[in-house]
Amino acid sequence: MQGIGRSGGYPRDVNFTVQTYDGLGRVKDLGSLSYNILGVSFPKSGPVAATADPGVYTDKFQLTDNDLGGNGFTGQEPKSIL
Repeated sequence: MQGIGRSGGYPRDVNFTVQTYDGLGRVKDLGSLSYNILGVSFPKSGPVAATADPGVYTDKFQLTDNDLGGNGFTGQEPKSIL
């Protein structure tokens, strides 16, 4: 069996939660929200699901080695994504 290396890699789940506020710092429910991840080989985007808490949204996406540069990816986890 061939090991998973840089050519195949493995997906990394990125889970995130966002809370939205108005200009006065009060929680604000936006109704709908979307995300757009830039700086990866294959841009990720989509709607963000609202939770039961007002103004709180949560979702997830996957990054693969190819998303992070393919053969140039070193295997180090990204610290931030622009």
